[in-house]
Amino acid sequence: MTPRDLVLDILRNRYGEKWNIRFTENLFIATRKDSRSNDAPTIIENDIDKFVWLLENPPRRAAKPGHSLLRSLGWIEGVPGVWIHE
Repeated sequence: MTPRDLVLDILRNRYGEKWNIRFTENLFIATRKDSRSNDAPTIIENDIDKFVWLLENPPRRAAKPGHSLLRSLGWIEGVPGVWIHE
């Protein structure tokens, strides 16, 4: 196991319940598993310390969960991914 794999394994064990975590060559990326959360849906950082801090203290979501255009047209999301017109 490479050091990079070890770090990824540690991050997934610690934060994997809430986040899908992966690496690119230069970036750490976490995607929120709960799409209805009020936390930011994605965290992208190139610094491991800042990345971990953001996993512990995620910023607020910039917009309401769901598709804003559908909401503005009177649709509501009954269950995740299923939209119903009011």
